[in-house]
Amino acid sequence: MVNNHSDLKTEPSQSGTPQPQYRAILIEHPTPVIVSPSSERQFPIAALFFIFGFLCPFFWLVGACCCSGSWQPYEAFWGNANLLMSVVFIMASLIYTTVMFATGRI
Repeated sequence: MVNNHSDLKTEPSQSGTPQPQYRAILIEHPTPVIVSPSSERQFPIAALFFIFGFLCPFFWLVGACCCSGSWQPYEAFWGNANLLMSVVFIMASLIYTTVMFATGRI
């Protein structure tokens, strides 16, 4: 396969050999989306996961996974609280299970 650059415009360089001219393609970027303070959620969803985590600890894990890295400060706070509670729950479960196996009650 031979590249034929005959459609490119060329200009002579200082050494006399033709040099290809290149064209720049400008890509317009859309304007960034700016979230106004009035459109932010007033109550963090991660706080709901924290509250319902006392009924079902799986909600703490879900709240930690989906809300810990949020850019909203209150959402991130409650997401980190969910992360802490999920780690505490997992550690307590492991300790309880280990003690039960060690005493022969399971």
